[in-house]
Amino acid sequence: MNVGPLLQKIKNNLDKWGKLKLTLWGKINVIKMVVPPQLNYVSMMLPVSISPQLFKQFDRIIRDLVWDRKRPRINIKKMCSQRDIGGLGLPNVRLYNLAFEMSSLNMHWKGADPELSWINRS
Repeated sequence: MNVGPLLQKIKNNLDKWGKLKLTLWGKINVIKMVVPPQLNYVSMMLPVSISPQLFKQFDRIIRDLVWDRKRPRINIKKMCSQRDIGGLGLPNVRLYNLAFEMSSLNMHWKGADPELSWINRS
């Protein structure tokens, strides 16, 4: 219930950014700065898994912004690859979501430890 309206909000924000005459790298940077913090906040606060259909909607929103609603020239997986291996460096929100799910599982399995291992220096 929380992710659907969030995707609509992201789509509206990216539609506003899409009206500007940005280069491909400008659009990539807008996506990096605007989208992941909003999705990460919801993923971190709510211990629910996001359905694959919502990730497909997210990919469509990103594709529409990057390619101006035209036929994509590069696959979304390639766009999410690192720049040094030929990708565009887009953030992979599926991996962000998976990391937040795994961190909550880790907290559950490990238990609530008042002393964190990275704080102890003895």
